[in-house]
Formats: sequence, C-alpha cells, structure tokens
Amino acid sequence: MTEIEKMEKAYLWEDTKEYFEEQRITRELLYDFNHSRPSEEEKRKEILKKCYVPLEKMLLLFRLLHYSEEIK
Repeated sequence: MTEIEKMEKAYLWEDTKEYFEEQRITRELLYDFNHSRPSEEEKRKEILKKCYVPLEKMLLLFRLLHYSEEIK
C-alpha cells in the first residue's frame, strides 16, 4: 500500500520528500493567486489550471491541512 493510499484510508503514513515538494509547490501557487489583482484574470486562470487537483485528492489535502493546523 502506498503512502497516499494509507492517507486516504486514514491509516498512519510516513511523509515523503515527494509529498513535501508537492505541498511546497501548491503553497507557492496559492500565494501567487492570493496576491494577484482581481483584474489579472488571465494570470489567475493560469494559476488555477496549475492547481487543478481531482476532487478526492483536494478533499484529502484539506483534511490533512486542517489537522496539521490543529496540532500547531
């Protein structure tokens, strides 16, 4: 079973370098989106395209991010 499959089933998992890298890239893109002007429609659309993640994976990420915020 992969680490992603373990996360999806709410089992214990180990973070991997790839997972941290994916998180870093996503945070960079979200920062760019949040700091763009509303009039920069094309730029915002391109950022959102890069951020596209299937719904199931997005829900998993939100759940994990919420959990990590509670720990802090």
